[in-house]
Amino acid sequence: MGVANVVYDWFKKQEMEPWTDRHYVQLQTQDSRRPNRVLIGSQVLQPKGYLAYSATGAVEGKVVYGNYGRPEDMEVLQENNVELKGCVMMLRAGLLPFSQKVFNAAEMEASAVLIYPDPQDYNYQSTTELYGHVHLGSGDPYTPGFPSFNHTQFPPTRSSGLPTIPAQTITAQMAQTILMQMGGPQPLPSSGFRGNMAAAPYSLGGVANATLEVNNVLVNQEVHNVFGVVKGFVDPDRYVVLGAQRDAWGGSGFARAAVGTALLMELAKTVRAMVEEDGFRPRRSLVFASWSAGEYGSVGATEWLEGYMSSIDKKAFTYISLDGAVMGLGGFKATASPLLYSLLESSMKQVSSPLLKGSSVYSVAGGERWESDALTSMTLDDPAYPFLAFSGIPSISFHFTNPNSEQYRYYGTVLDTRDHLDYMTGHQTPGMAALAARLAGHIALRLAHDRTIPLDVRRYGRTLTKTVQTVYRHVVKMKEASLSPDWLSSARGAFQRAADDLMTSVTNSDLSDPETCRVLNDRIMTVEHSLLSPYVSVRDAPYRHLLFGRGDHTLEAVATATDPTALRTQLALATSTLQGAAHAMGEGIQTRPRSRPDPDPDPDPDQSQTQIQTRPRPDPNPDPDQTRPDPDQIQTRSRPDPDPDQTQIQIQTRPRPDQTQIQTQTRPRPDPEPDPDQTQIQTRPRTRPRPDPDPDQTQIQTQTRSRPDPDPDQTQTRPRTRPRPDPDPDQTQIQIQTQTSKPNAIP
Repeated sequence: MGVANVVYDWFKKQEMEPWTDRHYVQLQTQDSRRPNRVLIGSQVLQPKGYLAYSATGAVEGKVVYGNYGRPEDMEVLQENNVELKGCVMMLRAGLLPFSQKVFNAAEMEASAVLIYPDPQDYNYQSTTELYGHVHLGSGDPYTPGFPSFNHTQFPPTRSSGLPTIPAQTITAQMAQTILMQMGGPQPLPSSGFRGNMAAAPYSLGGVANATLEVNNVLVNQEVHNVFGVVKGFVDPDRYVVLGAQRDAWGGSGFARAAVGTALLMELAKTVRAMVEEDGFRPRRSLVFASWSAGEYGSVGATEWLEGYMSSIDKKAFTYISLDGAVMGLGGFKATASPLLYSLLESSMKQVSSPLLKGSSVYSVAGGERWESDALTSMTLDDPAYPFLAFSGIPSISFHFTNPNSEQYRYYGTVLDTRDHLDYMTGHQTPGMAALAARLAGHIALRLAHDRTIPLDVRRYGRTLTKTVQTVYRHVVKMKEASLSPDWLSSARGAFQRAADDLMTSVTNSDLSDPETCRVLNDRIMTVEHSLLSPYVSVRDAPYRHLLFGRGDHTLEAVATATDPTALRTQLALATSTLQGAAHAMGEGIQTRPRSRPDPDPDPDPDQSQTQIQTRPRPDPNPDPDQTRPDPDQIQTRSRPDPDPDQTQIQIQTRPRPDQTQIQTQTRPRPDPEPDPDQTQIQTRPRTRPRPDPDPDQTQIQTQTRSRPDPDPDQTQTRPRTRPRPDPDPDQTQIQIQTQTSKPNAIP
């Protein structure tokens, strides 16, 4: 709570109305009375590090060396006829999260896993301990899919991502001891199995026995997330979230937690000063979040997302992770939703530093090749991953690194100190932290203050097309007559057309109108969330994203499925999800933004056309006389012998040039005898005046259209609306918007 109190007091000092939320979670720690042990031959090894959420118990089996634990590494073992079932598999750290390594080993029916840092990847003392977790997920694994508020009473349950086998970290010195006794066949030099311990043979094993004993215990822990906010002045209910975890293994965690927390606090102070002293008025809010229990798998952040899952996507439209922003000097790596690619690119071009030899971040990232050189896939251990894959919120993480390096070697150790970070940055840690703050601040202010949220929906095109093409080739290769990828390709085309249409609407609309901006932003905010599959359980597959999630519902899984029945189902559900995302981007009914200038508070009736929209208040007993025209003014023109039950009524008025023009349309109701008192009136502007109107007489035209050969039992009737010429303003909400006499195109 010490750091949490510091952050809270800082937000309070900046008058950011800080608050906290509490969660009661289960964390796994070591048993101080029964340490974890590894027994091989006559030797007993007692590592001090551990892996949280490991299965517990004692397991014995043949020791097998599996390199990094990747699928291709498992293939090497099988090609050398190494028995994997029931083995104790020893893997070296790196390239994959600990949780993925353990999952892959369990898939091969191994009985336990040991993980060590090889000197080839981690150049530090051979006695350095490793810490981490092996939950293939995030959040409290004992409340999967729902929050741990106040000891929430639910039936006992477990996340599907909890491992079923014990796992433990060991030091490089302990690993060498085991490798010396392992025996078994030697892998080919081209396999990449050999590390950098000269005395170790790096045999594949399968000969010597070893026993792993894991005695970790679960403890109930109260954790606190701390928030501060700078409220927006136009849409305060929409916000971009900047977050950083404040905990770390070993207590120091300088690069992992301390730098990110410092960036969070300084950015909050800076933005608040811009509002108070410089008159800055952000349109949308900025929320600054300090997360707890991040080292256990983004527990604090995920519990917050779960607690507000039903509404969070309608409010939080982007997440910026500050964790690990500074790892070195001279390189740059980032992971992000494709919606943020354009914003990231433009921000990198705007931010430069003397530490980069006068170059911009864009140049350091590779210039025109930045997407291939700097962008990496967002993995499960990325703090931004649950925001993107679980909640459907566009997210970004970025890291200043050493050239050609994607990892910070001291993560998960007690060596993550300021001295080591200074060594990695050439003693330029403060300057690099300032550079990271400038980049994060530039992105955040664009998101909070641009008239439309700068998420480029067209950037999904390349990623989506590439993935769909992979699925298409796989389905065609299956040669199943009942399987066709054509509908998926059609859905991809619909998504791309909807994206193009949305961006065209942004370009052509009058963005000085707040209502127009709100409508457009509503459509932009639906894109990422609509790519979450609605057909899977958040318990069994919490990461429901169609492209970046995990599970059989993803397009990646569809592209590798071999069972025709399962493939047919998953292909249909993926197609439906993608088509639904295309529909969500569309304008919908009566949501098209108007292209017009801001209303003039005192319009000249001779120079402008006034459009009035009336919306009845949600009164349970509205006065029908407030919305009815004078029936004596209605003239009808109908087609021959229309069925009156099928009549569609369109009412148009032709006023004098200096009078209001109203076009009224009514929507059909499913009730065959609708209540006229519940009529909904919506109006749209007319694009040109009628020629030579009668200045003294309003003309109202009613057109009726009938369906051919209607079934009288299926008749739907549209009610006639009769608004009184002068509605009572106390009963009606009126929005007045003006157009200049110069005609404007309505998108």
